[in-house]
Amino acid sequence: MAKSSPQDLLNRKLFSHNLNKYMSARGVRQIDLHNSTGIPKSTITGYVKGTSLPTAGNLQKMADFLNIRKSQLDPRFVDNIPHEVMKLSGQVGTFSNTSTSSPTPSDLNQLDQKLTADNRQKWVQYGHSLLEEQETAVEELGITYDVETVSSLAAGLGFSYDDDDKTTVQVTNEPPRHDIASIVDGDSMLPNYHDGDVVYLIDKGISNYSGQVCAVVVNDKTYLKRVYTEPHALRLVSINPKYSDIVIDFPPTEDTHIKIFSVIGSDRVI
Repeated sequence: MAKSSPQDLLNRKLFSHNLNKYMSARGVRQIDLHNSTGIPKSTITGYVKGTSLPTAGNLQKMADFLNIRKSQLDPRFVDNIPHEVMKLSGQVGTFSNTSTSSPTPSDLNQLDQKLTADNRQKWVQYGHSLLEEQETAVEELGITYDVETVSSLAAGLGFSYDDDDKTTVQVTNEPPRHDIASIVDGDSMLPNYHDGDVVYLIDKGISNYSGQVCAVVVNDKTYLKRVYTEPHALRLVSINPKYSDIVIDFPPTEDTHIKIFSVIGSDRVI
């Protein structure tokens, strides 16, 4: 599992800040963003919380919906001279930098010469502010690990499982070796597993269960439950007593697909 660099931590923090700012300014809810872009709800939650960064495609969808540039959301697409700073000088768009290039000394000198004294002071203050924010983010979050997860697992009434719905989250503890990681969605497994936790799954190929916590995929639904083998059935049991048991035929009928992953660990997402 890759450790997040200080720059990764800062990029996630800035992207989350920008996304929340523009959504709030336009009265946009997460469900609105989901309905308009088709981005999975769990993925948008990761963006809003600052636990993941978007793919270029998802970023473009959000920028188009919010009627802004990609660079106004994601710092990875901003010239290394901040857009807000260049706007002060009236020189937006005059530099040849791309999102992957660095400003040259001549770029910086040109900006320094064209800024007024007041705006030059604002430039310096903005730079100090960015540096302080970067150092604070690194100090607060420390070393983290990136974990690629698939769509949320239901700790409740069931949630669709989509292998193509992937997002990256960050945790502070090194993940165990696993086949799949996913995110808990719901409260049926409280107090052991909380809404938003990441769970690590492996396919052990077990056919008899006596209360192990597993992710059970039944056709287009997934459940995070304790699993018990009964005659001709599996009983899925929540830890939270307010939820009723779920009983499914086992072995499954011809038109039913069942896949079971054992939970080998979990962690809180930062």
